Amino acid sequence: MRRRAWGGWRGVAGALVAAIFAVPLALMVSGSLRRPGEPPPKTLELLPDAVSLGSYGRAFDLVDLARHALNSLLVVAVAVPLTVLVASRRDVRADAADRVPPVAHPPALEDGVRRLAEFL
Repeated sequence: MRRRAWGGWRGVAGALVAAIFAVPLALMVSGSLRRPGEPPPKTLELLPDAVSLGSYGRAFDLVDLARHALNSLLVVAVAVPLTVLVASRRDVRADAADRVPPVAHPPALEDGVRRLAEFL
């Protein structure tokens, strides 16, 4: 089977998905660097003429960001250990499943899987 240098169509698809998420994020950050109260630009502007971080200070006045950050830390403190625990238990079951003898598959199924693997 021939192997491509950077993934072929999967690499292109991954780059496209990354761009779909990165472009709005870049525009959002660019907009946040404008001075507070300044109207939005009429044309595409990646970096404003006068960069200002005043919007970030105002965000703490408008929203209780400290409370939201604490809530996020609490979720992470519970979710990460729980995920590691569940994943490690699943790994133990996977080891036990490896000891079960394999089931014989019909030759047509094995041929179909082989052809699919060659195609991908």
